[in-house]
Amino acid sequence: MAVAELAPVQAGSEEIKAGLAASIAASRILIRPIELIAYASDASFYRLIPKAVIQADSVDEIRVCLAGWPKLNF
Repeated sequence: MAVAELAPVQAGSEEIKAGLAASIAASRILIRPIELIAYASDASFYRLIPKAVIQADSVDEIRVCLAGWPKLNF
């Protein structure tokens, strides 16, 4: 009998905010739909809405985000 691999579960906006809130001020972690829509467009034809937007103040906060990426699967 073969063992099926399950796809990793992706974190939602609330989980991302909760996972980063210990290191980044919650006021700089945007998850409300109206805030995310503003970051959903660029010069391309595509519109991808992010799960969260982090307004990092330092390189250390960027490191926290990148270190948390595998755990939160975002």
